Amino acid sequence: MIATEPMINVTIEKSLVDKLLDKDTITKRDIQALHMFNDDYIDKLLAAGQMTARSKVAEALTREGIEQVK
Repeated sequence: MIATEPMINVTIEKSLVDKLLDKDTITKRDIQALHMFNDDYIDKLLAAGQMTARSKVAEALTREGIEQVK
């Protein structure tokens, strides 16, 4: 049997990936949907600016993808 991720998480991540690729504004809610960061850290990321927030979220998604492949 093949284990699959719940569909909602895949949809949320793809939506966020599209925002990252298009350099759209990402919101606290977008980042919270990943369940990777706590609220205080998310606030600090967004306070540092969109470029920093996008960079850290992309890094986390990449790291998560690498871990799933292992």
